[in-house]
Amino acid sequence: MPKIKRKIGKYTILELLEESNYALIYKVKDSDNNTTILKLTRTKNPEDNELIVREFQILSQFKHPNIVPVFENVQCLPRVISSLYYIGVQT
Repeated sequence: MPKIKRKIGKYTILELLEESNYALIYKVKDSDNNTTILKLTRTKNPEDNELIVREFQILSQFKHPNIVPVFENVQCLPRVISSLYYIGVQT
């Protein structure tokens, strides 16, 4: 996949990792130079976005080694942006 240089808020997009029916998933650097995952919803429907915000609010409360931590969840109308811990793939 080609490298993308673009900013969304405090995040600089490094590359697009995945496109699903419900979200675009990017590898990004935040303003503190930490590598994280940014999940940007595709839907602009307010009801769908409310459900997604609620899902990530609940997910962010879990502290478990098998659950990726959520750093931030922002409703950036008309979409939702979620920042998650980046787990690099080791080959």
